[in-house]
Amino acid sequence: MEALIKTRVENTILTTIILGCFGLIPFLASSALILLDFIHFGHVASSNVFGIYTPLIFVSYSAIILSFLCGTLWGSRDQMRLLKQETTLLLFTNLIAVIAWFLILAVQISNTLLVMGVFLLGVSFVVLFLVEITFTLMNHKYKVLRFLLTAVVFLSHVIVFFCLVGS
Repeated sequence: MEALIKTRVENTILTTIILGCFGLIPFLASSALILLDFIHFGHVASSNVFGIYTPLIFVSYSAIILSFLCGTLWGSRDQMRLLKQETTLLLFTNLIAVIAWFLILAVQISNTLLVMGVFLLGVSFVVLFLVEITFTLMNHKYKVLRFLLTAVVFLSHVIVFFCLVGS
């Protein structure tokens, strides 16, 4: 029975690693396209994929993944360190998800709001990671994976932020 549980945990970790890496592809691809356009043209005004402005693709994917991560913390309620922290976490994750949704709308209004939106989304990923490791119990392998994924996502936000500011 113990060997079965160990195998199941290892399979879950492997699946999590694979899905996490696949989840990085849209971040890396869109930030790379934005960076290449910035390097080649000196701006990102014409950066698009199938006629859709690449920074909007980046922001919408970022907001969706941020909301998804907030939702996964709802399922972690039974792993809370303290019961009173459960309510705090639920309220915080709802706030982050609503802000992410609002940013999808706001970034379409002006370039300034787009820059601010990219900044806020990037910071939100870091804050959410810090909240998750503070309030929930997680094994070391998952914590390292989440750190690495969050670092790559944050770096992609930094790249897009500076390309937008420099445009």
